[in-house]
Amino acid sequence: KTNVVSGFITSSGLKRLIVSGPDGTREETFDYLVNATYANRNLVAQWFGFPQERLRFDLYELLRVRLPIPQLCVTVLDGPFSSLVGIGDDEFLLSHIHDSVSRSLIPEDGMPPQWGELPTNRANMLRHSSKYFPILSQARDVESRWATRTVNAFARDFDARPTVISDHGFGCWSLLGGKIITCVTNAREIVGEIQAEF
Repeated sequence: KTNVVSGFITSSGLKRLIVSGPDGTREETFDYLVNATYANRNLVAQWFGFPQERLRFDLYELLRVRLPIPQLCVTVLDGPFSSLVGIGDDEFLLSHIHDSVSRSLIPEDGMPPQWGELPTNRANMLRHSSKYFPILSQARDVESRWATRTVNAFARDFDARPTVISDHGFGCWSLLGGKIITCVTNAREIVGEIQAEF
């Protein structure tokens, strides 16, 4: 496992990252840096001396279930948001707009919290989502998967996760809330800013 543990901008403007891995610690140097670390958005900003953003961290529970149906992805948008996403073979991930969020915090230091105990809301998630996905009555091997979801601290809509690109200058950007359907557009926006320098 390899982790980026620190970083800084050199006197010549290069972005240097300190990387720790099985073979020890090394330095990697880049012309540009795009921080898409979500929960660690402020940690990377701290390394480089950039402003931190007020963030809300949600302890988010997904259920991995086995279902006797073909692979598919379905999201209910008009109602209590539920999503069933195929991940291969007979396995799916299930989430629910309310039941998946176990806890929410806006820490003063802007860093991801240590959650400690992970209380499950599995029964409610299955019950409420079954209204839209009756096949869940046949779910087996149900397991919880936990993640930390990171969003703007003061979004008007609790579940709003707009993509926000912050240009820090010095050839550095932070990306918060990026999604698969917007990733190409986001990349083109940053590439356009880089090309405008030449």
